[in-house]
Amino acid sequence: MVDIKELGEKAKKAVESSVGRKALNVIGASNEKGKWKITVQVLERKAVPDSQDLIGIYEVTLSDAGKVLGFKRTSTRHRGIPYGTEERKEEE
Repeated sequence: MVDIKELGEKAKKAVESSVGRKALNVIGASNEKGKWKITVQVLERKAVPDSQDLIGIYEVTLSDAGKVLGFKRTSTRHRGIPYGTEERKEEE
Protein backbone atom coordinates (compact mmCIF):
# COMPACT_ATOMS: atom_id res chain seq x y z
CA MET A 1 0.00 0.00 0.00
CA VAL A 2 1.27 3.46 -0.90
CA ASP A 3 1.82 5.88 1.99
CA ILE A 4 1.02 9.35 0.62
CA LYS A 5 2.65 11.08 3.59
CA GLU A 6 5.91 9.21 2.88
CA LEU A 7 5.71 10.11 -0.83
CA GLY A 8 5.20 13.74 0.16
CA GLU A 9 8.33 13.70 2.33
CA LYS A 10 10.35 12.14 -0.50
CA ALA A 11 9.08 14.81 -2.89
CA LYS A 12 10.02 17.61 -0.47
CA LYS A 13 13.52 16.19 0.06
CA ALA A 14 14.05 15.76 -3.70
CA VAL A 15 13.18 19.39 -4.39
CA GLU A 16 15.26 20.69 -1.47
CA SER A 17 18.36 18.77 -2.53
CA SER A 18 17.95 19.72 -6.20
CA VAL A 19 17.15 23.43 -5.95
CA GLY A 20 18.86 24.15 -2.63
CA ARG A 21 15.83 25.83 -1.07
CA LYS A 22 13.46 24.95 1.78
CA ALA A 23 10.31 23.03 0.87
CA LEU A 24 7.42 24.42 2.90
CA ASN A 25 4.68 21.84 2.48
CA VAL A 26 2.82 19.46 0.20
CA ILE A 27 -0.30 21.03 -1.30
CA GLY A 28 -1.46 18.27 -3.63
CA ALA A 29 -1.12 14.62 -4.62
CA SER A 30 -2.62 12.56 -7.42
CA ASN A 31 -2.00 9.22 -9.08
CA GLU A 32 -2.00 9.15 -12.87
CA LYS A 33 -1.29 5.91 -14.73
CA GLY A 34 0.84 4.43 -11.95
CA LYS A 35 2.83 7.61 -11.32
CA TRP A 36 2.35 9.97 -8.41
CA LYS A 37 2.28 13.74 -8.97
CA ILE A 38 3.10 15.53 -5.72
CA THR A 39 2.79 19.33 -5.60
CA VAL A 40 5.18 21.10 -3.21
CA GLN A 41 5.55 24.75 -2.17
CA VAL A 42 9.14 26.03 -1.92
CA LEU A 43 10.41 29.28 -0.41
CA GLU A 44 12.22 30.81 -3.40
CA ARG A 45 13.04 34.19 -1.83
CA LYS A 46 12.52 35.50 1.70
CA ALA A 47 11.26 39.09 1.97
CA VAL A 48 10.15 41.67 4.51
CA PRO A 49 7.25 41.71 5.06
CA ASP A 50 6.60 37.95 4.87
CA SER A 51 3.62 38.56 2.58
CA GLN A 52 6.15 39.41 -0.14
CA ASP A 53 8.03 36.07 0.14
CA LEU A 54 8.30 34.42 -3.28
CA ILE A 55 6.84 30.90 -3.26
CA GLY A 56 7.59 28.38 -6.02
CA ILE A 57 5.12 25.63 -6.85
CA TYR A 58 6.85 22.39 -7.91
CA GLU A 59 5.35 19.20 -9.33
CA VAL A 60 7.35 16.08 -8.44
CA THR A 61 6.71 12.78 -10.24
CA LEU A 62 7.33 9.56 -8.32
CA SER A 63 6.84 5.88 -9.13
CA ASP A 64 4.47 3.76 -7.04
CA ALA A 65 7.60 2.49 -5.28
CA GLY A 66 8.55 6.06 -4.31
CA LYS A 67 11.41 6.59 -6.75
CA VAL A 68 11.71 10.20 -7.92
CA LEU A 69 11.25 10.27 -11.71
CA GLY A 70 11.45 14.03 -12.20
CA PHE A 71 10.25 17.44 -11.11
CA LYS A 72 9.50 20.90 -12.51
CA ARG A 73 8.52 24.31 -11.22
CA THR A 74 5.04 25.07 -12.50
CA SER A 75 4.53 28.59 -11.13
CA THR A 76 5.56 31.22 -8.60
CA ARG A 77 3.52 33.56 -6.42
CA HIS A 78 3.92 35.96 -3.52
CA ARG A 79 2.91 34.55 -0.15
CA GLY A 80 0.29 37.30 0.31
CA ILE A 81 -1.50 36.39 -2.94
CA PRO A 82 -4.07 33.58 -2.56
CA TYR A 83 -3.16 30.38 -4.40
CA GLY A 84 -4.69 30.34 -7.87
CA THR A 85 -4.83 34.11 -8.39
CA GLU A 86 -2.21 36.24 -10.11
CA GLU A 87 0.28 33.38 -10.37
CA ARG A 88 3.16 33.45 -12.79
CA LYS A 89 3.03 30.28 -14.86
CA GLU A 90 6.26 28.74 -16.07
CA GLU A 91 6.77 28.44 -19.82
CA GLU A 92 6.49 24.91 -21.19
